[in-house]
Amino acid sequence: AAERKKAAELAKDYRALRERLAEQDREFKKTVQARLREAVRQAEDELSGIVESQKKQVSDTRRGREELSKVREKLEVAWSETGSGAALDWSKAKKGERVAVLPLGIEAELLENPPADPKDDTQIKVRMGKLTVRVEAKKIRALPPKVEEKKDPLEKAKKKGALELARTTTKKQDKLLDPRQAHRPVYESASMPGGPILPPTAGNTLDLRGERVYEAENAVERFLDESCREHLPNVFIIHGHGTGALKQLVREILAGSPYVESFRPGERGEGGDGVTMVVLKEWGY
Repeated sequence: AAERKKAAELAKDYRALRERLAEQDREFKKTVQARLREAVRQAEDELSGIVESQKKQVSDTRRGREELSKVREKLEVAWSETGSGAALDWSKAKKGERVAVLPLGIEAELLENPPADPKDDTQIKVRMGKLTVRVEAKKIRALPPKVEEKKDPLEKAKKKGALELARTTTKKQDKLLDPRQAHRPVYESASMPGGPILPPTAGNTLDLRGERVYEAENAVERFLDESCREHLPNVFIIHGHGTGALKQLVREILAGSPYVESFRPGERGEGGDGVTMVVLKEWGY
């Protein structure tokens, strides 16, 4: 009898233990499920925010492209209305001819003989500065004739004196240069007849330090173009020393640039060989 009673008590304790374990298991599952639901909700909220952000960026990009397209159209219309965007006579156009490329009317050189009557979307190979690209025929115009602007006589005399001195100095130094480099313009004097060379300022100096090579090339071309449009007699380009690659690139660009009359390394007060001083040609912008 005692053994049966003890067995009954053990069985009761076992059932009670099973019920407690089952209840704990149910509570644990509820807790885990609740946490999983919360994690899923947070993930969905974050994903929704990311999607909305991406949609906004796409929308902003699309609007930006539309605005850019409108600006380009206005520039093309303005270029044509000024009379400077005369149509190119394709039947007479030939390789080596200088043309203007829309929308900004950038001067370029034809690198191939174009068709006599190309379609608007025909790709024509041209060179703009150091950059060789293909552009649609409809974006190519005849280069407008350069018009000599009326300038102050004293200012013009100073610029003319600078260019004459640059040519004289170049001829003298060509004899001292390596024959392979003799074609490159060199300018060495710190003054010129009619007045001194303009010293470095924020307005006539381009600082390329820290720039990548492909970024520097575009920056130099743009800087030379803008400086000629502002009729600056000379400018300065800071390239530093470093490995010498940036300095070599700058001087190769200058040697082949239509904007450059001559150039030389900077003098002691200008930054030394880490700077190049450039004398610009006179352009009738």
